[in-house]
Amino acid sequence: MIEKLIEIRDLTPDMRNFVLNSWLRSLRASDCFYRRIDANIFFDNHETLITKCLERTSVLVATPADHPSLVIGYIVFDDQGFSDSVTVHYCYVKSDYRKMGIATLLFDHVSKDRHVILTHDAGELPNTTYNPYEFWRQDGRDEKEDRIKEAKYN
Repeated sequence: MIEKLIEIRDLTPDMRNFVLNSWLRSLRASDCFYRRIDANIFFDNHETLITKCLERTSVLVATPADHPSLVIGYIVFDDQGFSDSVTVHYCYVKSDYRKMGIATLLFDHVSKDRHVILTHDAGELPNTTYNPYEFWRQDGRDEKEDRIKEAKYN
């Protein structure tokens, strides 16, 4: 049902600030670890990390079918060309649209029945592995790391 009302599309440049700001605010509010960090320290440092992540990953946004410029959710991911796994760095849905299946729609669109590696805690989800270290590795990978990861999740 929700699939007929929501469209999944690529992030456009005018949507980027929404993704960055909502990621920062929601992460800070939802995780007691981050709330313990001084706000200036958190926002200054994590903005840099998220900006780097957005430069090297893909982002899909969920919009109402009849209002394509209104972002109601998004998913930040990196499939690195692996056939059997995808890394999801963050998934967000605006509070007014939660519990409607939009996050599930985004995850399903990205995972395509592949194993999902989560870099931020999203609770207990089937066919996932929580590995926050994938987020912290900002300087890319080498071929050896790719082969190890592919072998582990195949």
